[in-house]
Amino acid sequence: MAETIQLRPANGGIYHAPDLSSNSASRTMSLLQRNHKDFHIFWNDLGYHNHQVHFLLTAYALGAGVDRIQHAFDANTAYQRPNSPPNEDRISKLEDDSYFLKLLGKKMGEGTYFSDFRTFFERKMLKEGWQKVFEQPAIIAEALAQAACHTGFFAKFFFEAEQIAREQPSEKEVKLIDLFNEVRQHPELWDKQHWRGGDNLDDEILSNAPQKLIEIAAKWQVTPTDLDIKTAEMYNVNAYAAGAAQYKPKEVKIDFFLMHQVNLSIFYPVLNQQSWLSLENKARLLEWKGRIDLINYASRLSPELHEDEIITYKAKDPSRTTWESIFQKAHMMDDDGHIVKLLRALAYGSSLSAPYEMKEELSDRFPLKGKNWIQIGNMAVDTTVSDIYPQRFIRGAGNPEKWAIFRDR
Repeated sequence: MAETIQLRPANGGIYHAPDLSSNSASRTMSLLQRNHKDFHIFWNDLGYHNHQVHFLLTAYALGAGVDRIQHAFDANTAYQRPNSPPNEDRISKLEDDSYFLKLLGKKMGEGTYFSDFRTFFERKMLKEGWQKVFEQPAIIAEALAQAACHTGFFAKFFFEAEQIAREQPSEKEVKLIDLFNEVRQHPELWDKQHWRGGDNLDDEILSNAPQKLIEIAAKWQVTPTDLDIKTAEMYNVNAYAAGAAQYKPKEVKIDFFLMHQVNLSIFYPVLNQQSWLSLENKARLLEWKGRIDLINYASRLSPELHEDEIITYKAKDPSRTTWESIFQKAHMMDDDGHIVKLLRALAYGSSLSAPYEMKEELSDRFPLKGKNWIQIGNMAVDTTVSDIYPQRFIRGAGNPEKWAIFRDR
């Protein structure tokens, strides 16, 4: 059935620990099924979303044992919102395209239509046979329903950038890191008042994004022929930015929003492997990813990127020199999934990026190299393991005022 979650040790995803146990798979599967049945995708009226699926699957993929998987779930149940029953009348009407479009993006925080969309997608998958294409149709249905409920405030930015790119196609290779630097060179693009201090991003401020920022974002262009290398480039630059966005008077912290750019990156190599997506659409998705990375960087007030902060970082535990040792430390933390997702994304990104990093003709497109990936992994664990949640991350790394709550070096 499309609403049933099935998980086996072979389902570790694009990056996983070598020996996943059947016991861990069974426990993860049962907890995912409970989450699917009992909990809503949004846990408050602001649209903050349920992290259980991300957290459980990532912890499982990185080799967490049964006890730690159960702990991950239990630690994040108290604040979840109960699922609402689906409305059969609305579900039947969703077959009509005009009605479907009418409900898109409505009442996101309330999540009024989430159960309707999810049930609709589950039934469509079963009817059309799509459960055979997707290994986890129930989770895909959740994701589609969440997307259907979500506001579309990035659309204006995406479409304007696409129009500019069509009118002004790049005549030479444009490096993503150079576009980050170009944003940094224009202070008017990261005005503190416009971006509300650097710890926010919503439809009101995005709809008024500076035109110059849209023009810079439009320079990031991808074709089907350079899809693989630009996927690795996007991944590398975002990991570099997350580690290098430091404020030297203060302790090392990773920006909460820049972290999400890394966590999201792991999905793009997966999308590139999907036969049901055309090469042109894969390239378009990657263009959108690079462009949203740029506006997200600007909205953090374009923090200065310090490569030396990554290179010279001293891990609190010098024995943590492998990804496996870092994963084991992370499994023992109280988390909501952000740290293990970042670590998995970094570990996979290091292998994806490695073939390009040391090629002389490509080196300057890939600022993060070799062991510096694991340096950021140690940063991620060291800077979060002993802090309460609000102080685990900096939100708005380009704003000195946001660093005031953190310890001096």
